[in-house]
Amino acid sequence: MTIRAAVRRRAARLKQASGLARPTLSVVVAALDSAEHVGACLESLRRQEVPDTEILVVDLGSTDRTREIVAEHQAEDNRVRLLTTTGDRGRARDHGASAARGRYLAFVDADDAVTRHGLRFAVEALRESGASYAVAAERPQRRGRVLPVGDDVRRLHDARRRLSGDARIEAALHGSATRSVFDREWYAAAGLAFGAGRAVDATHAARAAYAAKAVEWLPHVLALRRTDDDRSVLTRASVTEVAADVATAVTLLGTDGPRRAAVALGHDLLGFLPELWPADPAVWTAVRAAVVPLVEEPGAAAEPEVPSWAKVLHGLLVADDAAGANRFLEGVRRSARQYPVTDGRVDFGAGAGADVAPVRLGAVETLVRAELTSVRTTDGSIELTGWAFVDNTDLSGPDDAPGIELTLVARDGREVALPTRRRDEPEADVASGLHHADVTPSGFTARAELGQLGDGTWDLWASVIHGTTAHRGRVVVRPRTMAGVPAAAAGPRLLVLDHDDLERAELRVSTPAAWLGPAAVDASDDGRLLLDLDARLAWLRRAGSDERVRLSRVDGRFAVPLDELGGPGRFELVVAHGTQVRHVHHHPDAPVTAHLRPDRRGRVCVVPPARGALVTAVRLTDDAVEADLLIDDRPPDWRVALVDGGLVVPGTLTPTGRGTATARVPLTASVWGQPATCLRAGHYTLSLANARHADWFGAAPSPATNAALPLTELRADYRVRIDVAHPDGPVVGVVVEPPLADDERGERRQRLLREACRVERAEQDSVFLRAMFGEHAHGNGLGLHDELVRRGSDLTVYWSIADRSVVVPEGGIGVVERTRAWHEAIATSRFHMVDVHQVRWFERPAGQVLIQTFHGYPYKLMGHDWWEKMGNDPAEVGSLDRRTRDWSVLVSPARYASPLLKKAFLDPAGAHDVPVDEIGYPRNDILLRPEGADLRARTRALLGIDDDTVAVLYAPTFRDYLSADDLTARRVTFFDPDEALAALPDNHVILMRGHAFNARVRDDRVATGGRVIDVTDHPDVNHLILASDAGVLDYSSLRFDYALTDKPMVFLVPDLATYDRFRGGVIPYAPTAPGPHVDTTAEVVAWLRDLPRLSAEFADARATFRRDYAELDDGYAAARLVDRWLTPPS
Repeated sequence: MTIRAAVRRRAARLKQASGLARPTLSVVVAALDSAEHVGACLESLRRQEVPDTEILVVDLGSTDRTREIVAEHQAEDNRVRLLTTTGDRGRARDHGASAARGRYLAFVDADDAVTRHGLRFAVEALRESGASYAVAAERPQRRGRVLPVGDDVRRLHDARRRLSGDARIEAALHGSATRSVFDREWYAAAGLAFGAGRAVDATHAARAAYAAKAVEWLPHVLALRRTDDDRSVLTRASVTEVAADVATAVTLLGTDGPRRAAVALGHDLLGFLPELWPADPAVWTAVRAAVVPLVEEPGAAAEPEVPSWAKVLHGLLVADDAAGANRFLEGVRRSARQYPVTDGRVDFGAGAGADVAPVRLGAVETLVRAELTSVRTTDGSIELTGWAFVDNTDLSGPDDAPGIELTLVARDGREVALPTRRRDEPEADVASGLHHADVTPSGFTARAELGQLGDGTWDLWASVIHGTTAHRGRVVVRPRTMAGVPAAAAGPRLLVLDHDDLERAELRVSTPAAWLGPAAVDASDDGRLLLDLDARLAWLRRAGSDERVRLSRVDGRFAVPLDELGGPGRFELVVAHGTQVRHVHHHPDAPVTAHLRPDRRGRVCVVPPARGALVTAVRLTDDAVEADLLIDDRPPDWRVALVDGGLVVPGTLTPTGRGTATARVPLTASVWGQPATCLRAGHYTLSLANARHADWFGAAPSPATNAALPLTELRADYRVRIDVAHPDGPVVGVVVEPPLADDERGERRQRLLREACRVERAEQDSVFLRAMFGEHAHGNGLGLHDELVRRGSDLTVYWSIADRSVVVPEGGIGVVERTRAWHEAIATSRFHMVDVHQVRWFERPAGQVLIQTFHGYPYKLMGHDWWEKMGNDPAEVGSLDRRTRDWSVLVSPARYASPLLKKAFLDPAGAHDVPVDEIGYPRNDILLRPEGADLRARTRALLGIDDDTVAVLYAPTFRDYLSADDLTARRVTFFDPDEALAALPDNHVILMRGHAFNARVRDDRVATGGRVIDVTDHPDVNHLILASDAGVLDYSSLRFDYALTDKPMVFLVPDLATYDRFRGGVIPYAPTAPGPHVDTTAEVVAWLRDLPRLSAEFADARATFRRDYAELDDGYAAARLVDRWLTPPS
């Protein structure tokens, strides 16, 4: 928060406390048992940019910590008030509205949050226009992650519009109270209220729209709305509640009712259609009662809001065909992009059911998709490059190439048509996500003259013409692309590329008053920068704050005292120009130095000596990135690296002269004692550090460097792109990707590869192994691999690997996922083993033995019960069941596990002929075999742990409540390694091991240092089990593996109740955790300080545990697996 903003908010709070004036804005927050989300909601409301706001939290009788959390915010901010009432969400909102005092009124659910600027923009729009209320857009969020916005939202909020008269229907159709701001006096005079109910928005929107004199329809995002599976009981309405709300709105709208019905079918009720699966008569009856009357509204079903897949389900509901609806939901992905389209009709194929004919696409499935990928300026001209196509439209025919026209539209209605040339753009095909349609011919290059564009903000529109039909839409620009487009100047004019809340491109043209000219920079003998500026006063202002450094004059020039600048970030150069304070802008011919450069918006910035470095050129050499740098010589010990979160790849920095150096960072590395490989796929930043700035910071590009990027090459082991990242502070980025050839990239090419490599019968004498998602070659596959090597097997062993950084054990062949070689190996191998479900599209050919082992002993809720709890898409569950039926065998690690696995996976899928073979886990053979002692010694040596050191392994599992996508998760922080080590003897070290979900979040790690070693990325947890002397564990199945070593364990489980609520187990927890159960780091330490006692006290419990839960693991599980399932036929 800036100092000025803080002062404004403090003044607003004092004014409210004194009761001197009513607030500008009242925000009503409905809450009921909202402890999980209400804190984040209130934080967002306190940060938003209308400081004179009262926040009225209306609690409906919460039984959790909701009120306590609100009270904490009240103590910090007197703008927060807590009210109480009874009833439901509608009653809570009405109660808050009656208590509100602000000029404007808004409603937010405690589950949700607001953007910083959304409420301010809405208030400003109402002040300008005098409209009754304003409606903005919303963006979805789930468990702390803001998700991409949908194309339908971009379509609805493509521009600011004033809706009056008949146009108000748009607000009635698409409005919502939780993304609106109302004139409160008008709201009260109109007698608006929600009434009782949780689903009340449709009726409220209809009443508000027709009572309004005018509505401001806004193109920015106001609300961050949680997805339905992440909401509290207060706001999770049922289909019958939503349907009743919609029915009332349809009645209120009279002749516009059919349109409201169509919107309900395409929006309000769309999310309930998947609930038809699994077949539940009560749900079917409720959904049918809600949907059929709306479908039968004249004209409703033909409305463009209804997507094709929903039209199919509507027809099945009308026909009362519940079985057909279930087949459709199980067999079809709800995206037309995955299916062939002919003459505007999508064919969902065999998975849809025999009676489902091709169905016409909805308008939302044929929107213009356009993206700007580059902007370059030369001599006052602007060249814009990108692609534009109509979704789900194939362009591969000789006459299918579209006409493309680009137009810049100013906010005052001015339009400038741009000369546009169509071209082929393979990246469009890759980015499209289309499985059948080829949109390669959709590229464009357009040109504009800066002199044609008056000052202001210009939106970029694309028209795509097929025959006599034209489709029009806004062009988007991704933040990464925007970062690589510096401001461009032509004469006194300046152009900046930006985007709005919905990532739509904006060109901002201005005529700055203050410039730094070509000969305006010099350096003094004492290291100060001397600037020629036409100004009375000049100073530096730290970006993002009100901290200022006044510049003094030296011989008529302003002196920048570099040595006095410190702290984070950069300083912006501002001057007093007449009576105004202005940013100084960088002339294209003005010099750049290690300390002085333009930012992306063309403003002159100064950085302290500790960050005094600038990349003047960058290039790719053999397996390395090289960069030329301007660099400040004052800070000693400069270092360079490629950094991706906690992964640091060091390079070398070689001085080449006074204030210049060349950096070289290899694109290969050796980690954990393994052979050198290419870098792991990821988004790296070229980073620097020195004695004054120990933390890595991104190296900024000069304007010339920026203009030369991106650089892209495909090499044998990887694809690499040098680009610019981070739009608000551009830095040089290096993107490393798997080495997919051009004909292997994109969904369409992948479909073609699958079809080309498919075989009727698998006849190659090979084993295809895939461990998790190909990120390491470990687990049960490694146990099997080692056994095959011991036997001298003639079988070729293929490992599915995510990229060439994955080291494959000796004797194996790595095949990079999605390459042609990978498709061939997975299709033709006679043996195929996985520890998660096989890839989604795969169908086992005849002659292939498909072995499923999974990757952990059953404890956590799993299979159908877990998928239902997560709210998995029916098509995903149907796909998982189909793949389950393809297994040749399900390997069980223990007798207790067999019925649990059968109940979770086989029985619900109807996979009754898939045997469960109680073999044990091949991955754990090494923990029980004699060679484990040698592996322990080698691992400890690699980690720098001597024989007298006690190594403690902390290995918590991920938390579902910290995971937004069931693939990644933030780490838990219950264990404080610094606190633990301060209380433990000096001969203790702690190995910090995050779950695979944590490993994918590279910027959320405990840094290695001192006696803490981050081993989250170590390729094999068994090495760490062997290397450690004690374990601090929790709910992870790792405890089953660890117990095989008979080493002592402590279980840190302060969130056991929360974990059970979000995930839970299929068996009781306590018997599966043979050690003390504690809540704090101090309690962990108390046990670790006396390992002999810990070991002895729980020895019997560990023995009982192994007898009951791991009795099959004896060091020979892999041998049994080979004997039973991989023996070639005689």
